[in-house]
Amino acid sequence: LYSVTVGGNGINGYVAFNRILPGETGTIKWVISNTGNTPGTFTISATCTFDENGSNEPEAAIPSNNTGGNGDLDEYVKVTLQRGVGTDQTSAEAALTYILGTAETPVAMGGLEAALDAQSLTLGASGGNDTIIYVLTWSLPDHELINVVQSDTAEIDITFSLVQ
Repeated sequence: LYSVTVGGNGINGYVAFNRILPGETGTIKWVISNTGNTPGTFTISATCTFDENGSNEPEAAIPSNNTGGNGDLDEYVKVTLQRGVGTDQTSAEAALTYILGTAETPVAMGGLEAALDAQSLTLGASGGNDTIIYVLTWSLPDHELINVVQSDTAEIDITFSLVQ
């Protein structure tokens, strides 16, 4: 049994990964629109937290595993991040491009925070390029050492800002 909890206050995003099993995948989409009439600079501030939970640590038996000090989901969960900008949701979805990983080559979740924090672009006013879409895809591939993620969790806390 696993849970990926997507939450937030209608403005920001929060995702918690818990009890993910090998072979499970998912997609999370954030749609942000400037509905006002003043353009601004759009940025993201993200914090990714990985926790070992200290409760079922089979990885301790694997030499040189977990040397980074974080939970193992940062290494084993693979992600891609796409961004699209347009005048509405449809045109933004049509403009999606990969900004982290690709469909053929997803990357370790540990790189997600830096990719999100690097986002800074002009968001137009209503009727212009006023909609941004981010699509995060994640997967926990089958792997011979996958038991190392038992009981581990990951959380992504995202704040979207528009400075006008």
